[in-house]
Amino acid sequence: MRMKARRALGAAVVLLAACAGAKNTVDSNDLPEARRVETLAKYMTLKSAVNEAAYRLYNVNLDGRGVPGASSADYMICLTVAPGDVEKWTKGRESEIAPAPLPLDWTAAVLDRAAREKLSALAFVVYRDEKAGYTYTMWVNRERGVILIRYIVR
Repeated sequence: MRMKARRALGAAVVLLAACAGAKNTVDSNDLPEARRVETLAKYMTLKSAVNEAAYRLYNVNLDGRGVPGASSADYMICLTVAPGDVEKWTKGRESEIAPAPLPLDWTAAVLDRAAREKLSALAFVVYRDEKAGYTYTMWVNRERGVILIRYIVR
């Protein structure tokens, strides 16, 4: 009995140590500007060339180790692309008819105050896809090529 208890305790210690070193968030503010787009491309499919990217990507399984059970993710992404490329990002999506307020609350996690103030002056079309377990919302300003994405998995 003692041996089984020691093995179980040892296994628990190894599991806890493995989880303690897990990195489940990627923040563009921690990266040099030159590597931001390249890093983002590892976690999502980029529909076109991206001029600028600011983001915070949280995923319980982001470190590649995998955690058994339910998954959760919260991707907050702000991009600028060539205005002519916006169509590549919105293709196949239906825009919302009702105007939606700009989500300045979550953009504060990835953009500084000056950038958020510039965004507040722009008009956005909103695309939303909500199904059991996830919500994908995209705010688009075609004239400036600004795309804001919030992807949440519950």
